[in-house]
Amino acid sequence: MMTQDPEGAEQLLRTGAAAGEGDALVERARARLRRGDRRQAECLFREAANAGETDALIDLADLARRDGDHDGAEALMREAADARHPHALVDLALMRLHETDREGTEEILREAADRGDVLAPVMLAWILGETPSEDDMDRLFDRSRGIDPVRKLMWFLFEQGDHAAAKRLVGEAADAGITFGRVPGTDAPGVPPAGLEPDGTESMPW
Repeated sequence: MMTQDPEGAEQLLRTGAAAGEGDALVERARARLRRGDRRQAECLFREAANAGETDALIDLADLARRDGDHDGAEALMREAADARHPHALVDLALMRLHETDREGTEEILREAADRGDVLAPVMLAWILGETPSEDDMDRLFDRSRGIDPVRKLMWFLFEQGDHAAAKRLVGEAADAGITFGRVPGTDAPGVPPAGLEPDGTESMPW
């Protein structure tokens, strides 16, 4: 959340959290984390998770991973997947890939694909050096799903160093009616600097 008035934004988030809005709890936790208040951020993430906000479980998993608690991170991501978070298993697979556990990565991506994740079969094909099927790409580019799956794949390709594939993906997405804003000072649509979200906040490395 970008704002010129962080105190005012914090008050709005506090109001939403007091009203029991899970997404406001998550955003307030992230704001606290950016300010360096890890303890309060974790409390808010857990409160949001208890309220059914699965994004909070992913944030908690990221904190656990950064602490070196990979078993704890995996348990939280599997909990999010069981609660039907759309890409929790893909996030877990990317964590395994980051740890150079290719076999584990492939296994989890197959599990995610079996559960209906539209991103998993495309990502698995790239890892195996294969070409994704047209049906898999059509499902990925289904605009009713929003841009998140496509953006996540684009980030993955850039992080893996396959910039040519990432640029092709952007072009194919545009043909399917999915577009991204341009990053100032670059010719790459929708591709923010490595390690940052489009709004400038720190991203998860998987």
